[in-house]
Amino acid sequence: MEMAKKVNFLFLIQSSESLKERRIEQVNNAVIRTMELIADYESLCETELTFRAIAFGSKAKYIIGSAERGASSFEEAMVQFFDVGIVPEGANRIDLAIEECINCLSQNNTMGSIYQPLAIILFSDGFSDDFKYGFAPSTEAAIKKLDEFLTSHNRSNVVRAAIALEYANKEQLKKFAPRYYLKDYNCDEVHKPILHDFYDIDSSINEIMGVAFNRIIIADDSPLIEDSPLIEDSPLLF
Repeated sequence: MEMAKKVNFLFLIQSSESLKERRIEQVNNAVIRTMELIADYESLCETELTFRAIAFGSKAKYIIGSAERGASSFEEAMVQFFDVGIVPEGANRIDLAIEECINCLSQNNTMGSIYQPLAIILFSDGFSDDFKYGFAPSTEAAIKKLDEFLTSHNRSNVVRAAIALEYANKEQLKKFAPRYYLKDYNCDEVHKPILHDFYDIDSSINEIMGVAFNRIIIADDSPLIEDSPLIEDSPLLF
């Protein structure tokens, strides 16, 4: 089985006005830690990585890369991230970020295809617009539209994960992060979303990279197991 030629990362980062002081620092640290951990895999997996990031408040905008081109190295991504940064403003329009995600996929026909896995990572508290208890209907509609796009365009190598910010509504975040087939230490199948707290980024990246590179992984914060059997019955096999 041939290794993926490129793994693409697209971050959807909440930057709404509700993120202030400590919480905005949490977001910044989570994004930086995520990129550092991903970069560690580049030499291990001998594949090319690209980074894109969309910040969303009352509108969605790229802060790393663009729809047409992603940052082609950890260093380039970090420079762009620090140049722009996360600036809290406006409402929490997750739906606009997902719409821009679909636009990006539309312009990159190989992203999420058989040899170019895509990991979409949502950094959010699970609330949107003025809805106190979870996602607004517009957000749920956008998630459904993304599901339909991935299915109709045969983008089966897309991993979706969520990083929960402080006081997050995790039940809502599960609507964005579907379940994947992982294995535990006893080789029992675990069917779970890739959803972890902002202080447990290591677990998320371990699981994301395990699914993206089609290897068996442990569904906790243990290191990825090298040269392991494939994840059985996974919808992401290639």
